[in-house]
Amino acid sequence: MSLRALFYWTLPAWVALAALLPPSLHPGKRASRMMQELGIAPGTSWRRFEFRLFLSLWRSLLLLDHGFTSPVPRLHRFLRTRVTERGTRSLDEIADMSGGVILAAPHYGAFIPACLRVIQSMHGRKRFNVIFNDPKVTPSNAPYGELFARLGCDVTVLYPDRRGTMAALKALKRGECLAILPDVYFESETTIAVPFFGRLLRVMAGTAFFASRTGAPIVPIYGIPNASMGMELLVGQAIESTAHTVEDEAQTLFNITAAMMGEMERQFVAAPEHWNYWDSLRHRSTRLPSSPANSHAEHLRVLSEKLADAPVLFREIPQLAQRRDALRRGLAAEK
Repeated sequence: MSLRALFYWTLPAWVALAALLPPSLHPGKRASRMMQELGIAPGTSWRRFEFRLFLSLWRSLLLLDHGFTSPVPRLHRFLRTRVTERGTRSLDEIADMSGGVILAAPHYGAFIPACLRVIQSMHGRKRFNVIFNDPKVTPSNAPYGELFARLGCDVTVLYPDRRGTMAALKALKRGECLAILPDVYFESETTIAVPFFGRLLRVMAGTAFFASRTGAPIVPIYGIPNASMGMELLVGQAIESTAHTVEDEAQTLFNITAAMMGEMERQFVAAPEHWNYWDSLRHRSTRLPSSPANSHAEHLRVLSEKLADAPVLFREIPQLAQRRDALRRGLAAEK
């Protein structure tokens, strides 16, 4: 048994001892503190949640290290035998889809090893394209291009500049696969604010843009590490972009993004310990205004004040302005 495997098998004991660490050194405690401040319950005790999050993080890191360091034949064997599939459809069904498909892989559990399994499964059937920030902009991304290429499968790495964006659109129109990290976030005017855990979460619009321009469905995938030094690849409910397309482009981008994040919220509720971004949720979101009364007039007042204070919301969330106008019409009819 390798040292990595031994450490993996004994991780629960080490993580239990880590409960003595302060929050600055314990990501589970930081996530727990943030969720409590925002009123989000983990579905279990806070101590149990903290343990599970730290355990998931270490298991995911060890599986990622396995991808970087194992001989290629052993890595192929690991991906074939130690990754189980569950969800709305299989990887074989995704590979056999006639059109392009967007695989949305949030920072959830072992998301990079999950992509390796998809790359292996798609080889020779549907080319795998992945888009992430240029390592010149985000140096921590530097190792991943080589990692994806290690398998010797059909992989194209793209960056979200003009050239990469055009290449991604062409790949989807050719019926290929595009993997994207939909919950990555940078301060930008192109973000869209969508409902998420009772807040308005700022999300990059890229995933919705690719879907709206090509009609490709968005299929969420989640890599969930298990106790047996393997993982479960969970395929979520597909978001059919055409079902959310309207004449207004801004509204279309909002509709698709909101549907995608709604699907991910359901998974994060079911197993919150695998999401990596809990501790940054407050920074990148705003609490939704709540009406202090059931009165339509009071609801209209609160909503109008919010839109007056932040006019950019008209562009980012067209549904807010539509709701305000509907309330106005309702009040006029009552009078």
